[in-house]
Amino acid sequence: PHVLTAGGRERSERFACLDVHIGTYLDVPRHPIEATAPQLSLTNPTAVAARRAIREPGTAISLPAAAIDAAVLAVSETVTNSSLHGQRPARLQAWTRDGRLTISVTDAGAGPHPLVGLVPAPVDEGSGRGMWILLQMLADIRHRTDRHGYTVRFSVGHDMVALAPGGPQASAAGDRAVRS
Repeated sequence: PHVLTAGGRERSERFACLDVHIGTYLDVPRHPIEATAPQLSLTNPTAVAARRAIREPGTAISLPAAAIDAAVLAVSETVTNSSLHGQRPARLQAWTRDGRLTISVTDAGAGPHPLVGLVPAPVDEGSGRGMWILLQMLADIRHRTDRHGYTVRFSVGHDMVALAPGGPQASAAGDRAVRS
């Protein structure tokens, strides 16, 4: 919390305690599309209902199979996490625009630790790897907390292509490699 200046050691006015900084990590604004009417909105969906419902908007905009599969996996994980760790009501919403399928899952809970998913959970723990997998798989995924609770928002598009089975996947823009 100190800096060395010409006058000697002084307390830094810009120092932020790590706990304070991490606590604000999820204080991010909503994506602009979330201010528009969704094409799909489900309250307290099961993972099965969410997986089934999310295929239709992806198919309607002719997304490649890899993008639809990624959306189905991500919605399954986020809806399951919401039911296991969050608080009701939970809401699944989806929008299509400009060749992208954007999905948000919101519940009334406080959300996980702000750094969830940035490192994989130990293999011997019963949970904790889902968000890590999604962060590896999706180039556009964000999570946040606000007065409504905790939200995970992600999108997939035509730029998501599958390569060889068992090999990496990446968006055409080269955002992030993914292991399938």
